[in-house]
Amino acid sequence: MERLPRFPLLRLPFIPMEIVIRLMDVPEQYKMATVSKKATKLVTLSLSRKTFFARFFFRQILKFDIWNSETKSSFAVEIEYPAPEEYTRMESIRSHIEFMKIVFHLKDIQLNFQTYRPPGLESGLISVFEEYLVISNLTLYTHIDGQTNDELYLYILKKCCHYSRLYIYMDTTANFKLPVSDCPMFSCDELVLTKPHWATVDHFATNLENVKQLVISETQFNAKEANKFIKSWINGSRIEGLILDLKDDTVFRRVFRDIDDAIEIREAVVHCYLCHFEEGEAFVVKQADGKEAIVYEMDDSLFLQTEFSRDLSDYDDDLFL
Repeated sequence: MERLPRFPLLRLPFIPMEIVIRLMDVPEQYKMATVSKKATKLVTLSLSRKTFFARFFFRQILKFDIWNSETKSSFAVEIEYPAPEEYTRMESIRSHIEFMKIVFHLKDIQLNFQTYRPPGLESGLISVFEEYLVISNLTLYTHIDGQTNDELYLYILKKCCHYSRLYIYMDTTANFKLPVSDCPMFSCDELVLTKPHWATVDHFATNLENVKQLVISETQFNAKEANKFIKSWINGSRIEGLILDLKDDTVFRRVFRDIDDAIEIREAVVHCYLCHFEEGEAFVVKQADGKEAIVYEMDDSLFLQTEFSRDLSDYDDDLFL
């Protein structure tokens, strides 16, 4: 069989070689960086002005994705460990983190703890990653064994309360309590909490007021509790978007009892969508600095959104053609 000619990339002068490396897609760049220490250094230098992101998935196997935001090129790597105890050793994972940070100049990453994962990894892995990188996004699911872990839940709340995006799809025991005084002050851009039966209106007013987008699911609130939240938002809150479930018998108009400045509306443009509301389904409330929010009911849930307009001319039909 005829042997194909080989292109001696590593023997090229640096500038032509740098151009070739930059033109590679992410899988090619990753594979070249693993050839030798020299290749690692050359790829690292060539990519110094590029922007890459990484996402780690922890399940039965370790998977991580790398992608270039400019070229839209991505690469998925899966590492299968022969035995669970090898997975839990941090040395191998640490080496992957170091390698990816050096070669792709990573600044922040996303961690995703899937349902199918070896137990007991979470706190150790978070600490290891924080030695090297900023964790901007963390997602945590209940483990496949279905066992609740209040200690882990509380650890995640306190350790990750400043992450840009924090999604907790994890249950606690019925006895789990978290007083306002012990609850961390969250400053997330996005926070999702599933079944946080411990959350009260006082948590909204104190611990959650600096979250931009907040979703509380599978925990129902009555009209009186929702009323207290709206009042706390009016008194000053950073929240720009909120979704929380209401109890089935909630009369939505009662949510605005004693809020004299609430204005009922029947139409609005919300996130560029033209929305029509039935009587008693939507109200506009305002903070002291003039910041407004629309609060409306849909599918037995309360929605609060600051990105809206009462000027229907802001609706553009062409966006949806």
